[in-house]
Amino acid sequence: MRMADENTWPKDVLDYLDQFGWVFRAWESRGRNRASVSAAQYDEVVTGFRAVLQRHTLHGYHCTRLTAPEISAIVADGMQPLSGAKLRDRLAALHHSGLITPEFARLLSSKNYADDRNRQGMIWFIFFPPHRVHECGVDHFFRYWGGESLYMPHQRDGVFDPKLGQIGTPCLVEADVPIASLNEHSFLDTIIARRYLKVSVQCGREDSPAWNC
Repeated sequence: MRMADENTWPKDVLDYLDQFGWVFRAWESRGRNRASVSAAQYDEVVTGFRAVLQRHTLHGYHCTRLTAPEISAIVADGMQPLSGAKLRDRLAALHHSGLITPEFARLLSSKNYADDRNRQGMIWFIFFPPHRVHECGVDHFFRYWGGESLYMPHQRDGVFDPKLGQIGTPCLVEADVPIASLNEHSFLDTIIARRYLKVSVQCGREDSPAWNC
């Protein structure tokens, strides 16, 4: 399913929202409507919706900058989760190809965030087409090779930034991401429900299915 296109949402997702959309609407409302839905009732509906969503995949976009061999590797074998070891392998490949010096490779290897708890073993995606995202949110991913874990430690270093911006080509990697693999605290269920409610209201038929607009 694509977040920005309700026509791609699976039938069971839409059926669930048609059945329990009034609960999400009442909870989001301020005043007497919200009082008509208890916290326990809302939590039960959210939990059920989460179970429905986890049967499906969500189309995601990974913004990055890659060399030609890295592009070929992703096309052949897919993306690999981030790690310090993986980053060091990529830096070694750049060194062996002559794109960076051994000294520069060592400096980058010694100063990065690839093994940070909130990055290691992960691949980050956005779930709206990048042209709908404000430029300041994704432009650095296209501008500097190595991703946020590498460019952030050197973002204000006049020696590093130009070099990282000369490696590779801006790329957009698209993938169908299993929703079950996402962090359970991502609030994806609430985000999708709110989009459903917004589309329903825009159609002028709050009790009608969103995809019939």
